[in-house]
Amino acid sequence: MLSAQIHSAPTSLLAIIRYYASSPGLLRVCWLLIGLLPYIAPPNLTAQPLLSPDVHWLPVDLLPPRLSGRMTDVIMPPNDTLTIYAGAASGGLWRSRDKGNTWQAIFDQQPCLPIGDIALAPSDPQILYVGTGEANGGGGSLTYDGCGIFRSDDGGDTWASAGLPQSGSIGQIAIHPHDPQTAYAAAMGTLFANSPQRGIFKTTDGGQTWTQLLSPNDSTGAIDVVIHPRHPDTVFAALWQRTRRPNARQYGGKASGIYRSTNGGKQWQHLSNGLPTNALGRISIAIAPNKPDRIYALIMDEYGDLIGLFRSNDAGNTWQITRQNSSIAQTNGYGWWFGKPVIDPDDADRIYLPLLDIWQTDNGGNRWTNISEQLIHYDQHSLFIHPLDPQLLVAANDGGIYLSRQRGKQWQTANQLPVEQLYALAQDPRNPNLLYIGLQDNGVVQYKLPTIPKPSPHKSMAGIQRQIAQFTQSVATIQAISTHGDGVNVAVSDTALSPYRLFYAFQYGDLHTKTDTGTWHSC
Repeated sequence: MLSAQIHSAPTSLLAIIRYYASSPGLLRVCWLLIGLLPYIAPPNLTAQPLLSPDVHWLPVDLLPPRLSGRMTDVIMPPNDTLTIYAGAASGGLWRSRDKGNTWQAIFDQQPCLPIGDIALAPSDPQILYVGTGEANGGGGSLTYDGCGIFRSDDGGDTWASAGLPQSGSIGQIAIHPHDPQTAYAAAMGTLFANSPQRGIFKTTDGGQTWTQLLSPNDSTGAIDVVIHPRHPDTVFAALWQRTRRPNARQYGGKASGIYRSTNGGKQWQHLSNGLPTNALGRISIAIAPNKPDRIYALIMDEYGDLIGLFRSNDAGNTWQITRQNSSIAQTNGYGWWFGKPVIDPDDADRIYLPLLDIWQTDNGGNRWTNISEQLIHYDQHSLFIHPLDPQLLVAANDGGIYLSRQRGKQWQTANQLPVEQLYALAQDPRNPNLLYIGLQDNGVVQYKLPTIPKPSPHKSMAGIQRQIAQFTQSVATIQAISTHGDGVNVAVSDTALSPYRLFYAFQYGDLHTKTDTGTWHSC
């Protein structure tokens, strides 16, 4: 990060918080304000004030959402092809009742907004468990810990804490197929410190109490857990030994592996017959819905490289590696970040692998096809196949939510969510309504705002909301400056410099610059 000066927030910032204190999007406003505080001015550039006297800030969710940020999970009720639940890496939980056309934030009143996993009870889809904390942290990226598990019994309208507040992040929740009070949680633990509250936990009273079932040591968490749909006492878990420090990283170890219990978690067996036995990294598991003794496991090594996709035809007793394909090895170096096999509900040989792109095979892994390249954003964190219509796919990635009604042959973008993760913001010294914003994996965008009316302190809240509604009729002009990579920093040169320049940097120190009429070039 380029760091030279840090500006203090003007008092008008606090006034704006008071103006919008009753806004349902207040938490998202606060995240935006926090992101603005460490505004950076590179050396030899004149730092501009955070807020010009002529610019008055609005909640980010009231601006037109043309881009979205990193989404971690997406799921639909098995009896409903319209409702979608989507979880964001740091932007809460959202619900759409019209297949992604409109969205409602349904988690903003909870104490933390990073979402790790969403689970719907198979016997009653109105019951949801949500695990907070993004579990797939690794590489040079940062993920946010959560504050446990939450439960809703009314489809997400209301929520209650359901335990494990010190679990750091939740990789997966598996709910008993017939009893929504019984569930298993795969907890990865806190990201930057070893802690005992990690591994596999079980509740039989709807989250009031949890029992820790499987935890080899305080650096090995659980990243995945699945229940055999016909024999619910059979449970498979993937453990991941991971250590993260500011100056050291380890993404694998001997405790990593696939474990199975056939008595509801009382005893566990570390499976090995046909599986690799060296120090393993992140592992994910999937059971074929129509042939549940068929199990797939995607296994990475301790460096995040792909070892292979393994298959068991006998509920985990023996395993074989599927035919290796160099195409799906494109995830090498990123295996700590994403990748979970998703099986077609009607065909155990049709497998989807959400990696950088989404890969599909119709023959059990012998041949793979990329079904998302150049069609949707990269970095696929979740994929859902609807059991009532297996041609309906919903993908969650670093660019938001996407839908396909033809098994991935074509895709459409859902109405995107205002959950961008902001790295940096710069204001044009010549035009205070021209903003440059650096985003996680969405490069740098330019927001050209119309003149925003200043809220009068004498107006009622209803009057301020009407004023905001009138403003949003004249939407901002949004232009992508760079559409890839992390917009880690962005700065605009002082008007005294000639020619006028815009600078931006993204991950790994890649710095670019351009004049207002020129083209980008690398520094």
